Amino acid sequence: MNLIIVGSDGFLAQYGGWDNLINEFAFKSKRFKKITVINPLNTPIQITSSNIVLKRSFLKGSGFQGILLDIYSIFYGFLTGKDFLFLGTKSFPFYWAMTKIFFWKKNFAAINMAGIEWKRPQFSKYVKKYLRFSYKLSMLKGDHIILDNQFYADKFYDEFGIKPKVFSVIPDGGEIDYSLEASDYLLQKYAFLNQPYFLSISRSIKDNKLFELCNSFKDYNETILVVISNFSNSEYGKSVYKKFNSYEHIFLINGLYEKALLDLIRRHSFAYIHTHTLCGSAPSLIEMIVCKKPIFSIDIPQNRFTLNNEGTFYNSFDELKSILENFDYNVLQNSLPSHETISQYEWSKIISNYEDIFCN
Repeated sequence: MNLIIVGSDGFLAQYGGWDNLINEFAFKSKRFKKITVINPLNTPIQITSSNIVLKRSFLKGSGFQGILLDIYSIFYGFLTGKDFLFLGTKSFPFYWAMTKIFFWKKNFAAINMAGIEWKRPQFSKYVKKYLRFSYKLSMLKGDHIILDNQFYADKFYDEFGIKPKVFSVIPDGGEIDYSLEASDYLLQKYAFLNQPYFLSISRSIKDNKLFELCNSFKDYNETILVVISNFSNSEYGKSVYKKFNSYEHIFLINGLYEKALLDLIRRHSFAYIHTHTLCGSAPSLIEMIVCKKPIFSIDIPQNRFTLNNEGTFYNSFDELKSILENFDYNVLQNSLPSHETISQYEWSKIISNYEDIFCN
């Protein structure tokens, strides 16, 4: 079975959950003969797996060029007779149009739908309309729909009044790198590693509530908060960084993508605070589940599903502040993920579930 993946930052990119998915496909897939990925300009070509066929593009993987890169990937997939795995729905309308306009044989197309993208506040009105259209078209015309959270099976029906004919619920996986130790250099650079600290990791977008999180901690000088995000990539992120970076007990780390170092910071954390409000099964949350850390999560259905209702949930940041003010260490034990929950996110199981879609 030959597969082309459309909609990522390429093989060995380090920017998000879908990049991890491609990397895990390369090293853990046993049933795909070849997995083709077209790397954008900003992701170097590195061949480290016999399963991967890499192609170079001179387009970037984001913005308008990202759409052009997806269209090129679709053309290439059609011309070489491959099946498609779409990561996100934004380029699926181009695939569907090509099957109608050029009368190409319709290859098998599975689509990972992602979250409720058309409701994210950073997008303009017209972008939101296009994203909503692409979701609906994907559900109607996709051969197999992949949802990363059970919540969306009902949510998309409520939104569109339709259900896909065939769908699977497959979350992202997680794996912790234990190769890096806290050297003297790292202890000096990241002084918080020697102290108990709360950790939060997310993209700098409004629906991830980074401002509200930092604001909740600003008055608790003896409680350390570490936030890792791509602050410099958005005006929102820059404003959060400017507002809270001067607080001595709030550590804001910009643009950290090195897996071993990220996992070192995860492993040394006291507990994790999850703030995503429009995500599916957020990769950053899953990584902390497999890291076996106590988790405090904002209370939305997607997060409850990912955590199997385990953890401590807060409905507002006032409630989170109340938890901090009246902190009881016994709550940590009650916030730990169970072995059953952790085992759901083993990458070998996740990749096998994807293989079942294409190979059965």
